[in-house]
Amino acid sequence: MRGMTFEFVKHTSWSYERERRIVVRESFLAENPVHLSCDAIVGVVFGLKVSKFDALRVQAAINDRTGARSVAYSRMVERPDGFGLDRVPVTDLDSFIHSL
Repeated sequence: MRGMTFEFVKHTSWSYERERRIVVRESFLAENPVHLSCDAIVGVVFGLKVSKFDALRVQAAINDRTGARSVAYSRMVERPDGFGLDRVPVTDLDSFIHSL
């Protein structure tokens, strides 16, 4: 990862959220693992089309890095009117993953 520059993707109108998103291809991560400190991960948002396989991988990775520290999980759902998405809390991660 020597010499790499990451693009932090976030429109300035969302700057109050105090978060950043890093967008890279999975193939890049396979060759250049990202190492984060344990306290860097405070939450995970699962997208609409997350697969069971990917959710299990995220769960394992988070458990490996955070230990007993709590991480907030949520998921995106379509609004009933079909116009947009809402983020809803995932209170039972195992049940959520099992439902996929």
